[in-house]
Amino acid sequence: MSGAEESYKLHAVLTGHAGDVRALAATRSSPQTFISGSRDKTCLVWTENEGRFSSTACFKGHQKYVSSVAWLPTNTSYPQGLFLTGSHDKLVEAHNPLSPNPAIPEFTLAGHKDAVSAVAAHESGMILTGSWDCTAILWQDSMRIATLEGHAMAVWAVEFVFSSTADGDVLLATGSADKTVKIWNISGKLIKTLSGHSDVVRGLVSLRSNEVLSCANDATIRHWDIQSGTCRQVHYGHSNYIYSIARLGLDGFVTSSEDASVRVWKEQLADSLQTIRLPARSIWAVAALPNGDIVTGSSDGIIRVFTRDSSRAAGEEIQKAYEAELATMAVDSKEVLEGIKMEDLPTEAALLQPGRKDGQTKIIRRGKDKVEIHNWSASQGCWTKIGDVVGSTGGSQQSSGKTLHQGKEYDYVFNVDFDENKPPVKLPYNLSEDPWMVAQTFLHTQDLPQSYLETVAKFIMQNAPGAGSIPQSATTPSAVYSDPFTGGGRYVAGGFGGGGPATKSALNSDPFTGATSYHTGGAAATVANTSTAPASNDNYPLTEFVGFHTANVEGILKKLLEFTKSQGIELSESTVKELSGLMQKETVSASAPSFEAMNDLGRLLDLPEGKLFPALDLLRLAIRHQAVCDYFCGVERGAFFLDFLLPLVKTNKSAANQQLSLKILSNTFLAGASGHHFLSQQRQKILSAVAESTNSPADKNAQIARITLIVNFAVMLNGRGATEDKLQLLYGLVEMMKVPTAVSDDEALFRAFVALGTLMVGGGDELRGYAAALDVRVVGAALTAGSHDEKVKGIWRALERDLAG
Repeated sequence: MSGAEESYKLHAVLTGHAGDVRALAATRSSPQTFISGSRDKTCLVWTENEGRFSSTACFKGHQKYVSSVAWLPTNTSYPQGLFLTGSHDKLVEAHNPLSPNPAIPEFTLAGHKDAVSAVAAHESGMILTGSWDCTAILWQDSMRIATLEGHAMAVWAVEFVFSSTADGDVLLATGSADKTVKIWNISGKLIKTLSGHSDVVRGLVSLRSNEVLSCANDATIRHWDIQSGTCRQVHYGHSNYIYSIARLGLDGFVTSSEDASVRVWKEQLADSLQTIRLPARSIWAVAALPNGDIVTGSSDGIIRVFTRDSSRAAGEEIQKAYEAELATMAVDSKEVLEGIKMEDLPTEAALLQPGRKDGQTKIIRRGKDKVEIHNWSASQGCWTKIGDVVGSTGGSQQSSGKTLHQGKEYDYVFNVDFDENKPPVKLPYNLSEDPWMVAQTFLHTQDLPQSYLETVAKFIMQNAPGAGSIPQSATTPSAVYSDPFTGGGRYVAGGFGGGGPATKSALNSDPFTGATSYHTGGAAATVANTSTAPASNDNYPLTEFVGFHTANVEGILKKLLEFTKSQGIELSESTVKELSGLMQKETVSASAPSFEAMNDLGRLLDLPEGKLFPALDLLRLAIRHQAVCDYFCGVERGAFFLDFLLPLVKTNKSAANQQLSLKILSNTFLAGASGHHFLSQQRQKILSAVAESTNSPADKNAQIARITLIVNFAVMLNGRGATEDKLQLLYGLVEMMKVPTAVSDDEALFRAFVALGTLMVGGGDELRGYAAALDVRVVGAALTAGSHDEKVKGIWRALERDLAG
């Protein structure tokens, strides 16, 4: 794009959906036609006639929201082609838009066990689908011909890749939440795994033979050579999750993002050619029409079409109105002005200087108290206002402005030198971040020893004024289990104690039991609620993690020694003493245990399944200790640890082992940065196992343990998590509430409502709209009607008010 006439401008604004537009797919035929899929559970077909788009068909067959769509090109079986729609109801429907009744599907594909998150089609008639069940399925003429199993987490993207060296000249590509792209042949055999993304892979698009582009939540696009398995180039530009990618012409592509923009690229260039700003936060989907126009679907439920053909662009008045709408978008000052004083901002005179590259943002001060954000358009050669900054500024910063690192802007990018024989590595940091969390992520990224954690965190705090202070440890007395029948200290695996009202006391009172809860103190252990929305009642939003601390230490050790002796396992006196100490809450912040004790704790997990529960109970308490969490959840053992726990979570063979494994995961939230990092990285895999565990008998302790884990994930996401992550957790929670054995206990139901409220407060209209689509009010009302607990009824009344808006 070398001139203004070649830049994309608004062509049309299309309304018709009542919810987010999550998916788009264009046909290759004339007139220009595409399909849109929405959270309102419908799909609309749009066709252009004399320069105007209108809806020509509506498909309403899905029972849950539509998450993916595709166009099956014309073939001998279907000369008119087919529109394919995938949904959270686990089904894919195929519609012929020219049939007498296009709303009735030609066929339905049923085979996935969870939401269908991706659909792709090939001109041969093959269909490829991906799902949250961690698999992809290849279909031919509505028959399953291969199941692709190998991803560890949800499959978010699928694509047919042209390959002159493969059978049928085609390979299959899948992208997953496990951060990898996998390449398969049409027989379903895994050929290659492409690793490089640092977050969830969200989109794939085929280029020429044996080449594919992938986009991800790490805000990058990677260009892969399949035969060599190497990444040819990484494209940076977006500042947030990239949700969708589409081919544009012979050598271009277009991407959409959570940063409220669409970017246009040439594959040969590292930087984007044009950034198109939109008046919506989440641009879920993007598609390219055969004539080169771009279609976008976003969180405001609106479809927008952009064109670089000046004769097709909307009139000048519409363009000005659109630019005015963009300019009125309010941006929270916390996102852009953290630590910057008003007087340090440049004035509007700074806009006289050209930008360095397309998409560059500049914050300026207009007058005394107005702050604006402007974006540089390389194609038009000018700055465009994209919004006003709302909220007050404050704090100080040694250097004004941001530093760009791997496509994202940071307040500081430090050079850290750990090895004189190697170049320094970059440590990026924003003042709004928790320095301990950043330090932990840095250690994992650079594969550095866990012992460096405190050094790196202190380095950040010393060199970035305004960063969080070093957390101070808090200790609380150990809870004592009292048998309600004998008054004695009988050992009960993972015994659950407490009672009383739920509160959000600043004194870290457990909101469920009223007992004082353990936390490590400071930013490393507490996920604060940054929402400005008022709390709906005293029960939510929850801002601190909930753990399981009650223990009969003597009873655990007695049973453990009995079982180890019967298996011929010898534990030294010093090891027993250390293991006993790890179960005491007042030692959680003490010095790290010996390597021998850690190894022995690991050995105890090899006990037979029937004798495993005291070892799990010990680990439930010990995992709160940061050193124990580092040992089991770090890079070296984290994957193995999860592979050990999740089968126990999913099994119904042992109720004790199941509920203790769930409690171990909940208590991992209490271990600080390393625990948070591990759980954040493995969230989808853990939640998938938790969903499977709902098929177990209705054991009260298991119900409470299961829902408490969901509560803690809600606390983690509240105020910090991306909207998509919150939506996924909300979906899983509601699905769990529909299972009779999951929340039949009043305490479990109460906690489910706490999790729901924590997610909803601060979630805004988008989460509220999604909750409505999931019939949350119907589900919650039915569950409350079956409860006689006033605490349950009270929190539901508050939730009903919030859900109604």
